[in-house]
Amino acid sequence: MPQLSALAMCRLSSQMQYLENEFSRYRINSDATDSLATLYRINKCSRDYELELQSLASQIPSMDEKCKLSVVLCAHMEANNIEHTLREWTIKQQKADPQSFEIIILVNRPNSSVPWDSTIERVQQFIKQNKSQNVHVVEHTFNFPDRKKIIKLDGRDIEMDGSARIGLIFKLGADLSIFRNMQRVDEERKANHLIATSGGDAYSRNPEFVNMALEISGDSSIDFIKVEYGYPIEMAQRYPLLWA
Repeated sequence: MPQLSALAMCRLSSQMQYLENEFSRYRINSDATDSLATLYRINKCSRDYELELQSLASQIPSMDEKCKLSVVLCAHMEANNIEHTLREWTIKQQKADPQSFEIIILVNRPNSSVPWDSTIERVQQFIKQNKSQNVHVVEHTFNFPDRKKIIKLDGRDIEMDGSARIGLIFKLGADLSIFRNMQRVDEERKANHLIATSGGDAYSRNPEFVNMALEISGDSSIDFIKVEYGYPIEMAQRYPLLWA
């Protein structure tokens, strides 16, 4: 195996350090109220963040060693949109090798009082009908309070405001991808792995997006891709500054 470049080694180290920091920060015996509040929103503080990611990862196969890009789609009540979104991210990406990227759909609900819709079933049906596509689905119930409340943990009062945390939902999906990537063997693939996040209701995706990402994934001179490159071509033509 060729020796990793200095940049690749830096990327690999950064991913490992990031996970270590998050696992250390979000523990049920933490003294930080903000960390405990985050764990409450995720799992009612029943387990550490590392165990939460392990539980989610166990729902789907391990990341393929050939995977260069993970597209994380967060979906809540998207039964009417998810099939179209998945087609935009898979079938319409005709130039991209399906084995070189994966789609992870994090189907979620804010708390257990909110019923599930048929999003998961729609995704499972899509997977069954498109076996050549590398699509996985996980489900998760958060614990976002419906209204402001005070919870007691280890004798301390922790104030929880009553609202969903969209950033936390996307963080969980992205961290799941990082966690799965770090379980792989190929150090070079781990170092150059890319992540894209989006919603389960995307109307259209640039059919070149995945192929562009795959082409540059191993280029150590490129460290950042503007998310705007994912806009559909007709929008980019109308608003060219989106591509600037």
